[in-house]
Parts: sequence; structure tokens; C-alpha cells
Amino acid sequence: MNILDNILDKVEEALNNLYEKDQYLICSKGNNHVSERSITHKLGSYLTPLFEEYDVDCEYNRFGYECKFIKKLNRNVIPDIIIHKRGKGNNFIAIEVKTWWNKSKVSEDKRKLIELTKSKYNYKYGISLIINKNRNKVSKVIFYKGKELDR
Repeated sequence: MNILDNILDKVEEALNNLYEKDQYLICSKGNNHVSERSITHKLGSYLTPLFEEYDVDCEYNRFGYECKFIKKLNRNVIPDIIIHKRGKGNNFIAIEVKTWWNKSKVSEDKRKLIELTKSKYNYKYGISLIINKNRNKVSKVIFYKGKELDR
């Protein structure tokens, strides 16, 4: 099994846990839901034991002691979830999440992941997730070296 397949298996396991244990956060009683941050926090907590050799952080806004600023986007960026080693510049995976009720900025997230995987921040992989009401409708796009992978 290659590294990317292993990563994607772990992401799938974390998503399975999220939907099994925290469906209420995603969709309850019709179209009720909580904030995207609550969902990304829980997803991050399910990713943590699967990536034991890394730190898994939500809304982490630093690169060493500076903010992550992407010149091409002309703004600071804060990925929803990152898998990295704190303070070491060892960035492994950046994850951006959009939810079924808020898909309007998916293309912006994709531009962010393109830049994070090819800039000085050097994330090995970027993953864009759209959390839908049902587990089987979650969509995922993978980025590597600034390019969207065809999977």
C-alpha cells in the first residue's frame, strides 16, 4: 500500500467515526446542524490516534512564529485541520472542510490547498472534504505539489 492510500484509509476511518458517533453535529431533526468548526474539531479528534507520529491541530495559524500568508491569495490562511509536527516546519497534510449547507467557498478552499502544497509551507498533501448529510455522499479531492490528483 502506498503512502497516499494509507492516508486516505485513515481519513475514511475518521469520517466513519464522525458519522457513527457525531451525526447530530452534521444533521439532526430535518436540516439542523452545528458550526463547521465543531465538526472539524471532532474529525480532528478522530484523526489524532490514526496519525500518532504527528500533531493534529484545528485552526492552527502559525508557521514557526509567523502567520501563514499566501501572497497569491493576498491573505493569511488558517487550514481547518493540519497534520504536522509543531514548530518543526514538518507540514504533512492540510485539510479544508465544507459542509452541506455551506458549499459556496469550495473553490476558494481548493485554491488555498493548491498554494499550501506548493509554497514554502510545503504540505505534502492537501485534502478538500465536503461533509454531506449522509456518509456515502462525502466528497474528497486530493492535492499534491500544487496539483489536483485524479483519483
